[in-house]
Amino acid sequence: MAITTIIFDWGGVLAPDNNYMAAKELTKKYDIDIFELLHALGGFEERFFVNNKSNEEYYKTLSKRFNIPAKEIKDTLNKQNEWEIIDFAKKLKKKKYNLYLHSDQMKPKTDAIIHSHHVDFFDKKFFSNDLGYVKTQKESFIKVLHRINKKPEECVFIDDRPTNIETARSVGINGILFDSLLTLIQELKDKYNISIEE
Repeated sequence: MAITTIIFDWGGVLAPDNNYMAAKELTKKYDIDIFELLHALGGFEERFFVNNKSNEEYYKTLSKRFNIPAKEIKDTLNKQNEWEIIDFAKKLKKKKYNLYLHSDQMKPKTDAIIHSHHVDFFDKKFFSNDLGYVKTQKESFIKVLHRINKKPEECVFIDDRPTNIETARSVGINGILFDSLLTLIQELKDKYNISIEE
């Protein structure tokens, strides 16, 4: 069956990892070990992936631990930096592929991504805080397939984490582990005959 649908992850694929970018920025300003801050940002964040709250507790806890204003942490984490892959995805859309976004995010990051206007061209956007599941859970992909009314074999999922790719594959979705735009372009062409060339 031909691929009709491409599902992209956000952080690490369409945009740089927000935690890393925020940690880099904050450690320049404050005298903090980048690895300690990265560990705290990521480890504590996962508790909030499947709820739909504002997550102020997350920012307050980080603020108290690192002596950085909570608002500054929130604003820095929710900046939306994009990579050139956004332009590539837009070209795929012009080729009439169905495009979806599927990402594990806390509610404030979801809101920031949606309101960044970088993702308006996606047919639909799915986030763990709305789905109630993260991408390491099969139910996450089953819900997405149901909502987009597609068969797994006509979809390819692109993510930068091997565990998420394996979960997608376990429900029959094709998967590509993202490394770089150049390797993605080549893999889409070689494995699935997907190209933006005329």
